[in-house]
Amino acid sequence: MTDVAKLFEMAIDAERAAEALYHGLAAKFAHQPEVADFWNSYAAEEDNHARWLARIRDDLSQEVLG
Repeated sequence: MTDVAKLFEMAIDAERAAEALYHGLAAKFAHQPEVADFWNSYAAEEDNHARWLARIRDDLSQEVLG
C-alpha cells in the first residue's frame, strides 16, 4: 500500500473510530434521549466524513494510489 492509499485508510479508520465512540456515548445516555440524539448526530457526521473520504479515494487513479 502506498503512502497516499495508507493515509486514506488511516483517515477513514479514524473517522470510523470516532463514529464508534459517539455511538458508545449515545448508548450510555440511552436513558436521556436528547443527549443520546446529540451523540448520535456526531456519529452520523463521522460516518459522512468516512464515506466522503472513501469517495475521494475511489475517484483517484491507481497511479496516484499506487
